[in-house]
Formats: sequence, structure tokens, C-alpha cells
Amino acid sequence: MTPQHLVEPALFDQIDDYLREYRTDPKKVDASRLRTFAENFFLQFFLNVLRQKITRIGREAKDLSARLRLKRRDPADVSLRRLLARFERLCDLLPMIAGQLSRPGNEAPAEFRDRYMNRLLAAIASWAEQTDDKALAARADATRDAYAAVFPNE
Repeated sequence: MTPQHLVEPALFDQIDDYLREYRTDPKKVDASRLRTFAENFFLQFFLNVLRQKITRIGREAKDLSARLRLKRRDPADVSLRRLLARFERLCDLLPMIAGQLSRPGNEAPAEFRDRYMNRLLAAIASWAEQTDDKALAARADATRDAYAAVFPNE
């Protein structure tokens, strides 16, 4: 059975909820929703797009991603390669910051909340535009813009 979407657009609700909570009280919100979004996005992406099942974000998954990225040499795969590079960066970042993401307030490392998430959402939107999944592309665009409005890209 083929999924209706490559990545479920409702997953972006995690980002919407995070932004809503952040606007309400930035000192009480934690960034665990951002981690949940990133992990679940890539679990679905690997399974539904790359036909590769990963069970956790770590060294093995990063190595698989690098191999897949290096095999994709077609110019049409630029956005896919960029997205795989974002995944590889997530594999590097998470072990260093995992405990900090569940702390309330502005404790989430800027590298993750500000820079990484903006770049990830931009890479997702760019890739989604190349697919036939119009609902996913529209949701990715809207979420990228909403996130950048709260956390402007440097």
C-alpha cells in the first residue's frame, strides 16, 4: 500500500504548536517538539521516498544517508541531496544537545532552534516543491515562512 503523502503534512502541526506556545510564553516552551518533528520527518522520508527503513537517528543512519547522497548525482536531485545533508547534520547535533531540548525557555541551543531548523525547513520546502505531493509542498512552504517569521534566518 502506497501512502497518500510522501511525508504526512499533519506532521508540520508539531512546528505550528511549538510556534504558538513560543509566542504565548517563550520562557515555558521547550524545543522537544522540534526534535520530534525532525526525527519523524526523516523516518517517513527514508521509508516513503528512499525506501530505506531507519529505526533511529545515529551513526548507522548517517552513514546510510551519506552513501545514498553520494549516489544521487543527477542535477534534478540537488534538493534531495541537500535534505540528506541536513539529516546528516541532525545525526551530528542530536547527541550533543538532546538533553537541552527539553528544558523550558530559551535554553534550546541556537544552533538547533535558530539555524538548523530554519535550514531544515528550507531544505524540506525546496525538496517538496519537486514532488507531486502538492499538499506537502504547500504545508512545507507555509511552515518554513511561519518559522522564519519567529526565528529569522541569519
